Amino acid sequence: MKKKIGVLLPNSKTYPKLSKEFMAGLTLNLPEDFEIKIEGIGFGENPKVIKSAIQKLVYQENVSILTGLLGHKDLDDICEFVHNLDETLIFSNLGASVPLNLNKWPKIFCNSFQLNKSTYLLGNLFSQEKFKKIGISTCYNDAGYGFNKILETAFNKEKNLELAGYFITPLYPRENEADLMLNFVQEAKPDALFCSHNGIFAEEHANFLKENKLSSKTIPMYMNPFSIGEKVLKKSPEVFDGAKCVTSWFPELDTEENNYFSILYTEKFGSKPTVFSLLGFENSLLIQEYLKENKETTTNLKGPRGTLNFNKNTSRTDFDHYLWKLKYENGNYKVLQEKKIKQDQKSTNHFLATEPIIGGWSNAYLCH
Repeated sequence: MKKKIGVLLPNSKTYPKLSKEFMAGLTLNLPEDFEIKIEGIGFGENPKVIKSAIQKLVYQENVSILTGLLGHKDLDDICEFVHNLDETLIFSNLGASVPLNLNKWPKIFCNSFQLNKSTYLLGNLFSQEKFKKIGISTCYNDAGYGFNKILETAFNKEKNLELAGYFITPLYPRENEADLMLNFVQEAKPDALFCSHNGIFAEEHANFLKENKLSSKTIPMYMNPFSIGEKVLKKSPEVFDGAKCVTSWFPELDTEENNYFSILYTEKFGSKPTVFSLLGFENSLLIQEYLKENKETTTNLKGPRGTLNFNKNTSRTDFDHYLWKLKYENGNYKVLQEKKIKQDQKSTNHFLATEPIIGGWSNAYLCH
């Protein structure tokens, strides 16, 4: 008898291939005794739409488990709904908001890209690198996301750090936006700059850097991984040469499991895996392990980012994070893995939300 996986898939104007890439990862190495059932959830910001999709998958399709990509708006309400149905949900997100504590729902788990934790660890790294003042360059879209507040949490922890200030590009950039960014850096005099943009706003930001000649050669620059997506880099030769990033994964992550995943994915789909295909693939491994008939068999389950298991205190996966550096040579960028970031014991769950998250964009990184 086939095991049915119910998949909740959102639309995205920013990343139109998101759901296709998630499904490619989910099905990449899925055994034949699994069957996929899919329901769309719009832009993932309407809990009524999501609940309706869940009901159809549970009542009509009789799925064994639920998965998919979810935002943060009313997530507590959605989790409570799944819990009351006595169903299991293993969902993913990008970690652009403060993570909700899932402890009270024993069959609900999250496998996140952990942008939030990456940013917290970046704050620790700034302290280790002996920086004193950090400037943040972002846009109206990203400024409200929780991981920027998490960076300030790291500042509070590391007493030798201070915020030099924010430079926030409005929805409609001013004619002299590039000059204003340069003025901010010259007046605030930060020791390093953290740049947080995505989608069309990351492309705008790259154009501003071209105009004002700011780069890692003039000031150390640290990027959100979505600020230096492949599309942005192709349009920005030399601009990001020397820029650095903290994240748990790039396709270039040098582990046996990630090399296997990347080669398998590229051979089958003709392109490098993305963050969304990574999450789909990891969820597939977690689902297969969760639905194993012989529960007494314990395995050391490993995925592209490392060991895959759910922390008992958080119901979330957790991974090592790395410092990466961009190098531009011979007309192309290389992503170089510099070192593993040291983590303290509190970095896993210190910023878990104890109350439902209110405010910010409804489905972080997908809505616009």
